Amino acid sequence: MSKEMLKDEQVIDLIVKRVVGSDSQSIYTTKAPEWFDGKKFDVVYTPVVKATEALPPVLIEVQNTVDKAFIRRVIKYCRHLCEEYDVEPIVVIFSIHPIPPQISNTLDNTDKASYMKILQSEHWAQAAYFLDPKTIAESLLETPLSPLVAIEYVFNNQKQPLYKLEKKDDPIVKLLYAISKKALDNKISTVEKTMDILLDVCNNTEQQFKRIIDAVEQDGPDTKRIKLYALDGARYASSCTSKYSLQGSCSSTMPEPMSLPPNVRPLANYQPQLVLEEIPGTGRKTDMEWTKTFVDEYKKEKRKMNWKDCYELGLEEGYFKSYKNYQSLKTTYHNWVNNQKE
Repeated sequence: MSKEMLKDEQVIDLIVKRVVGSDSQSIYTTKAPEWFDGKKFDVVYTPVVKATEALPPVLIEVQNTVDKAFIRRVIKYCRHLCEEYDVEPIVVIFSIHPIPPQISNTLDNTDKASYMKILQSEHWAQAAYFLDPKTIAESLLETPLSPLVAIEYVFNNQKQPLYKLEKKDDPIVKLLYAISKKALDNKISTVEKTMDILLDVCNNTEQQFKRIIDAVEQDGPDTKRIKLYALDGARYASSCTSKYSLQGSCSSTMPEPMSLPPNVRPLANYQPQLVLEEIPGTGRKTDMEWTKTFVDEYKKEKRKMNWKDCYELGLEEGYFKSYKNYQSLKTTYHNWVNNQKE
């Protein structure tokens, strides 16, 4: 949730006011977190007016562990910003864990604030500020907390609920948790909508397979309706694949189902949206219906039922493919008749 928190307008103003100046409030916004070459960063604040030395872009990074590789990445990001805006950016690093000595020993104090350290950044950034649990330790004794101290404090304790925090009554800490809760609620809503879409795809696919099975039983050798159902199903699956850009692969000929976050549930008012239409049948009788017609005709003529003739005639008309002989047909028919009476 750290990125969503940093994108909030109130948080943007809190940060830029401290590192850029009071004149920067309400004129900064966030930039898409990816360069044209695919490199990604956490958050960049850019002024809505032309960037200048007085209003430079601000790169924000939240990092578990700060090491040399991370510093090199930050320098690359800053060079991108220099090329794009022709202005050296300001960098603010929030380190969740204490910065290791091999890096912290290269940091200096800064007049900007006692709770931050600064790294020499000539030629790639106006300033590169670092905060970690150690740099803010003394500032945590203040009431209320300075905004950047509160942000670093929340990042250090983001796995803890608000009521468990020592600084739970601090106004900035409470604000940050409220922003995180709102972002999480929106994310949950998105997951629920995703679940509904997935259920619709599954329901439509299941329904289409059932229609194909019914058509096989009802239409016999006439495969026209079966082919139409199969074609509609294939087109539907293809459109879903294209729309949702499924990724990954598996050994099956079917695409691998998408993964869902744990414990997700569909919306309480979810109703399946079936979009594949049912194709009218040809009116062909089932095996038992055809047999009943044959038996009824025999009874009208008051003849003794000839199950062998029934079986052979049915085979000629495309029925009884699942029966080995007329005896099995006879037994099945009598059972079917008895079930109809119940």
